[in-house]
Amino acid sequence: MFSDEVSGFVKCDEKKKKIYIKKSSEDLDFEISIGKNWLPVKVIQKDQTGAKYIYIFKKYRNRTKVNKKDFLLKLPEDVDIINMQ
Repeated sequence: MFSDEVSGFVKCDEKKKKIYIKKSSEDLDFEISIGKNWLPVKVIQKDQTGAKYIYIFKKYRNRTKVNKKDFLLKLPEDVDIINMQ
């Protein structure tokens, strides 16, 4: 979605601590709410069909060790993988 070429709109609302990212002036693709520590606390994403996805961020931890096994995805043998690209 993002590239070196700017083809959308970015608007910042400093009073509400929100950032709006749009592909066009009518569409809302992302609304990012910023917390007191300047980290994102909520992201609302709308896709091309109008579906809305909400992501909530909390309990940030600094310098946390992460195990490699936490990133392993084990799928059952009967799962079909479909590449939608």
